[in-house]
Amino acid sequence: MTFYDTSLYFWARPGTTVTATVYAKTPSGQPIDGAEVFQYVLWDRRTVVLGNTGGKVYCPFVLTEILGEEYMEEYFYQADYVVLAVSYDFDVFMKFYQLEPELFLMRRARYPYCFLFDWEDKNRNGVIDMPGTRPGAPGEARRIMAASRGANVLTMFVTWPAKKFHRYNATGTWRGPTILFHDTGPETGPLRPWPGMDVRLTLMLFKRGPWDWATVEREGSITWRVTVRIPEEAMPGLYTAYVAFKRGNGTALVPITVVVAGTAPKGPDWLTFGNQLLNVEFEPWAFYGQYDVFYYPLASDFRVYPIYVTDDRARFLVTKITWQEENTHIGVYIVNETGQLADMSNMTWWVDGKGWVGTPTMPKGQWLITPIRGAGLFYIVLQVIRFDGDRIPEPVTISVCYLTETALPRSTPAWSVSEGARLEGPHADVSVSWEQVSLSQLPEFGIRAVELRAFGGHYNKTWLYYRGRVKEGDYEFWYECELYVYQNFTEGQVAYIEVGWNKTYRDTMIDVFVWAPGVNQTYRNSLTGWQTTRWYHNNPQRGWFKVPTTGTYTIGIDIWWAGINEDDINMTGIWVYVLTSVVTGGRAVFNGTSATIDTQVARRNGKIYLVSRALTHTNIIYEARTYVFVHNFFKPEVELLSPTPGSTLSGVVTISWSIKDRNTDETHYTDVYVSLDGGQTWKAIAYGVTGTSVEWDTRPGSPAGINYTDKAMIKLVVSDGKYSDEEVVGYFTIDNRGPGGGPAPPPGAATYIAIGSGVAAAAAIAGYLLWRRRSS
Repeated sequence: MTFYDTSLYFWARPGTTVTATVYAKTPSGQPIDGAEVFQYVLWDRRTVVLGNTGGKVYCPFVLTEILGEEYMEEYFYQADYVVLAVSYDFDVFMKFYQLEPELFLMRRARYPYCFLFDWEDKNRNGVIDMPGTRPGAPGEARRIMAASRGANVLTMFVTWPAKKFHRYNATGTWRGPTILFHDTGPETGPLRPWPGMDVRLTLMLFKRGPWDWATVEREGSITWRVTVRIPEEAMPGLYTAYVAFKRGNGTALVPITVVVAGTAPKGPDWLTFGNQLLNVEFEPWAFYGQYDVFYYPLASDFRVYPIYVTDDRARFLVTKITWQEENTHIGVYIVNETGQLADMSNMTWWVDGKGWVGTPTMPKGQWLITPIRGAGLFYIVLQVIRFDGDRIPEPVTISVCYLTETALPRSTPAWSVSEGARLEGPHADVSVSWEQVSLSQLPEFGIRAVELRAFGGHYNKTWLYYRGRVKEGDYEFWYECELYVYQNFTEGQVAYIEVGWNKTYRDTMIDVFVWAPGVNQTYRNSLTGWQTTRWYHNNPQRGWFKVPTTGTYTIGIDIWWAGINEDDINMTGIWVYVLTSVVTGGRAVFNGTSATIDTQVARRNGKIYLVSRALTHTNIIYEARTYVFVHNFFKPEVELLSPTPGSTLSGVVTISWSIKDRNTDETHYTDVYVSLDGGQTWKAIAYGVTGTSVEWDTRPGSPAGINYTDKAMIKLVVSDGKYSDEEVVGYFTIDNRGPGGGPAPPPGAATYIAIGSGVAAAAAIAGYLLWRRRSS
């Protein structure tokens, strides 16, 4: 058949009607017999367990062996369109995700992925043999589709499966539809030994069904009128269907795409839609999983919702997205009618497109408040960047409105301490309270929780200014950055880098590189990963790295793209800040408007920084910083209780001691040594004792025994992990010559130390002062 238009695309609002004329005829000029409009509707959905990979790399799962021949014949092969979502547990996915990005760069780590094959097991060995990897193999599998990398839900599609696959033959060689799951765990060094993983399959079978929105009617010999009536209750989104033109036994399909745009009301009213499944081929408000995006994350599945704002007084567009599963994470873009990115949630692309990370603004949801300038058309674009995997497909709910309020409210914190205050521990608390905020047109807006962090270490923030030409494009085009910063780091530290710039420069994209002393300053040598510091097109950029050597490090700030901001940067310049830190600490989060933290979480004495963020469950976050000087950690003191200095010892002796420490919640570890020659040499009789006593066998033949000496000494070294204290006490006389000494253990006999927890009573020093020394 011949068409003058091969697809139909409509843009409409609820309650409107759109039409188009299609010219259709056969190649010989004969008219079309008839036409109908249809869409693919869900016919059957089920989830089955494929099995455990058992530590194998390549795991074929034959669908007929798992689902049964009856299901395959009566359902699978009868479907017009099939979605296959292969999934495994999110916790397993995170084991790969938490690996160092350098492993992915060097191809030493990959996420699991899968293929859909039509398989003939020619040599009946139960393995899919491929000539590419096994020279001489018979070439048994024909690939239908693949889903590669980036998620724990891998989705594949196939149309008319009855035409694509051979039937299963239990006595022959054909296995038919087979999923080959590539478990990369055994190939990933840090994960070995790898026990395998459980793999599931969710099948969604679709068949043709009528679409009551549309009709098709003949107008002339080769002209047909397609009419789409959008219901008043239609929700924003993208809808798909097909027109089937028929002539004899031949059929030709013309796809229909209808984009329905919504109108945002003024707050406090909302336009809310989604949270349901239409059970059609393309779900407007749900996600199936990750497709075969390979190295291009932005080629993944998106959902687009056009929204009109009709009020010229509008100053903010409010977008709220909620989902259902805890581990799912949906990223949000707000794009204006000229195609410029107006806002985005905190989502980032990991090196080489191997995954996505980010922090939603609220549990199981994102809430963005985007500045706008009056009326206009905006696109809400959603992309799943992480999947829970327990609900396939997973629906989402979208709510939008606009505000005419000219500015967002401000909030000021009240600290319980003044900046630079000196605090005495061991548990010096600091509190902060924020003023509550509100918006009359958005009653739900307000401070919902307060985060308070306390950390110590190096922390430096520097503002830089650049004005001039922008060398746009990848760094390797120029091998020169617009700005450089230099910072000293010490080997072994874990360093944090953050670079941010003027928020009004929305079209500006910056790459950040960190180079160790003396290395060639190429993008591959950057310690913060490939191209950027793991955060892609975010403002600010953030990254971490372990410091390989002590010295001065170079931080390169490369303006990768300036777009419409290029003239501004060239003429008026751009302010950029660089924050570097090597810190230890902790955080506390409290619901409400205040928070308190024990500054001991900073794990150090001296100057510590306090950073509080008031969270509104939107992208509007209030932040304040201060610093104090704390003394939370104190040195322990150890004192020998027994034996009494100057006493005469023989046989097995109990050594006991006491420990004083203002940090009463710490665990102390004591090393016990004895000397038999006045301190010239020492022998350890116990390490890391958590109690306060040990047994010392003084008899000859024991590791720390002797027949007689009047120069015996005891040394105790106690540590709490931060500070240590040492006490050396002597002299003691050891006399094992008489009956009280008892028989000496035979040479080579096993000797052990029993560790007690009691504290013996200290005896008085008898009449004269003996040698006693304590560490300072």
